[in-house]
Amino acid sequence: MKKILTFSALLYIQSLIIITPSFTQDQNWQHFYYRNYSGYVADDSNYVWVAAGYNTLARFDKTTGTFETIKRDGYYFPFAVDRKHRLWFNDIEGLSMYDGKDFTNFTNTPVRNFWDIKTDTLGHVWFCKHDTLVKFDGTQYSIYTPTNSGLPPFNINGIAVDNHSNIWLATDGGLVKFDRTQWTIYDSSNSTLDGSYLSCVKVGFDEKVYVVESSYKLHIFNGFSWSVQTIASYGYVECITTDQSGNVYMGGGRTGIIKFDGDNYTTFNTSYYGQDDDVNQLAVDDQGNVWSAGNGYGLTKLTSSGIAFYGYEVLSDDIHCIDIDRKGNKWFGTDLGLSRFDGSTWQTYNFSNSGLPANDIRAIALDRQDNLWLSVRWPWGYYEYDEPYIFNGDTLEGGLAHFDGENWTVYNKHNSDLPSLRIDAIHVDKNGIVWIGTQDAGLVKFDGSTFSSYAPSNSLFVSTIASDPSGVLWIGTNVGISVWDQKNWTSYTVNNSGLNSNAIRKIVIDKKNTKWIATGAGLVSFDGSKWTAYGSTNSPMTSIDIRSVEIDYNDRIWIATQGIAHELICFDGENWTKYTIDAGYPWEDLNYIIKADTRNVWLAMEGEILVFNQNGSVELNAPGVPPEILKLNQNFPNPFNPETTIRYDLPADGKVTLKIYNILGQEIRTLVNRKELAGTYQVVWNGTNDRGSRVSSGLYFYRLQIDKTAKTRKLLLVK
Repeated sequence: MKKILTFSALLYIQSLIIITPSFTQDQNWQHFYYRNYSGYVADDSNYVWVAAGYNTLARFDKTTGTFETIKRDGYYFPFAVDRKHRLWFNDIEGLSMYDGKDFTNFTNTPVRNFWDIKTDTLGHVWFCKHDTLVKFDGTQYSIYTPTNSGLPPFNINGIAVDNHSNIWLATDGGLVKFDRTQWTIYDSSNSTLDGSYLSCVKVGFDEKVYVVESSYKLHIFNGFSWSVQTIASYGYVECITTDQSGNVYMGGGRTGIIKFDGDNYTTFNTSYYGQDDDVNQLAVDDQGNVWSAGNGYGLTKLTSSGIAFYGYEVLSDDIHCIDIDRKGNKWFGTDLGLSRFDGSTWQTYNFSNSGLPANDIRAIALDRQDNLWLSVRWPWGYYEYDEPYIFNGDTLEGGLAHFDGENWTVYNKHNSDLPSLRIDAIHVDKNGIVWIGTQDAGLVKFDGSTFSSYAPSNSLFVSTIASDPSGVLWIGTNVGISVWDQKNWTSYTVNNSGLNSNAIRKIVIDKKNTKWIATGAGLVSFDGSKWTAYGSTNSPMTSIDIRSVEIDYNDRIWIATQGIAHELICFDGENWTKYTIDAGYPWEDLNYIIKADTRNVWLAMEGEILVFNQNGSVELNAPGVPPEILKLNQNFPNPFNPETTIRYDLPADGKVTLKIYNILGQEIRTLVNRKELAGTYQVVWNGTNDRGSRVSSGLYFYRLQIDKTAKTRKLLLVK
């Protein structure tokens, strides 16, 4: 930030204003953002404004505890809220304003990428960069520099405004006050300042000026005299605020929140477990809550009860794996723990609140009982060591974790025969056997009590595992594919098959027992006799760098390409369909994984999870897998009067009819006659016919038909 001295000469520039509507999203796509990096925060009555990630402007509703994305694809901090609840901020085009409905861009802003911004009681906006201070009155800019004002020739690092609209500047050369007429500079010659540069400044509710010096000193100026305190901190303080009780709050690099009550210092740890304790900005609301934003935790609220974390939908920007259970819960493995999304609520499991032995989740698999099997590693790359890692007095140890929804069981090298903690893949077959792919011990089998190791014929590094209907294992490695029928091994490489690369990223098997293989050189299929390679010449792929492949319940193949193309591609066996991914960042790459539920395709990206529904609006509560068979349940209640509920399961999409017949076989009522997607449905019959008239008591039949398959049951109406 910079400083400014003002003389009589001012430069005026007429601004060009462009108004744009607030951000709306394609209904086919749903976004969930990683919010653990927040560059700026500002309080605004019922909301807290947050610069979430590097390109997202969001606001947090204090009442509901939810985030709302307002705009993306820009650069939205620093920012300030004026008395009309308008948000002023730095955007790519310069100064911008959001009034709750529309965005206004002032494209002739004389200083862009400014360092700090504040609004005064007169409705003026002040912002700075280097040694230049700018005032905007809604129409014109006033520019103050060392050459046309009383500003000293130093960087301006922070701006504060008092109730008289005096401007206070923290600079590299002292504290500067501007009362609209005169400039006053406070330095080592006339204050307690020792000549070090000032990082931030704040005018408190008591109208005292609080300024932080880089020499770890807090200076307080009441307009007449100065006092100074040494800050009890091990980090660099770069933001400051106060509450109505006179408490001072400071934050910066690895400082947490530092509270000074006039006598004593108290430090509050704001780090999410295993992350830097950085605080980039602070704000105090009318209730005295202190809101902070920074690296590693996102948005926090400090109250008299302690710290509350609100900083994420997605737990981390480093998402390693996804799986979806039969109830439709989505499970995400990240370097900061395990996240579960049930369609409306996020829940986080980590080392500090669950039985996880560490936070870095590298693989997820679900068995038929929806029990979770997880590969757990140590954070920050320490997983290459086999001994436990001590962090802040806690022992972090990797291994294989099992979670049944209530209880955690962890297997490691100290309590089991698990031969390696470097687990990259987990697969549970139809018999409940857990197969584990490691980096250095090959393939491992776990039958619930015993671990057994098997070395694939070509490598000890296993990246992916799949099993076909006969139980034959297809194992992807860094040097090709190994196939094992649990007696004999067969190897496929680029030299003896149609593989286009030996580095296998993912293998999936469709209902026809065709294997689909993702590599960095494209997509390959193998039907048992014929290999087919797909690339840019025989498919719509712009990039052939395939990170993942997935099969949905309709046996369609989904791939996502790595690189700037941002393509999600679907292949139904005959036709290819390409969708442009509605990504948040233009430089984002799809990060390893795709997963499909019964309605949507889920994609993990750098800092973001996207959900896509090719048929229209995203259905977040969709079940993970469709019913296995067509099922028509007994109506309930039965006998009934006046109405009853009929429930049925569809294993696939199709044309569905559900009709009521009397004992003579005559059609009485059509309850369903439409195309329906796979899933579970229920419909109510109120005992009337197609004309709306009540039918007589007696025995009736209800018949469900999907395409050429039908089921029939009896029901009894009594009066």
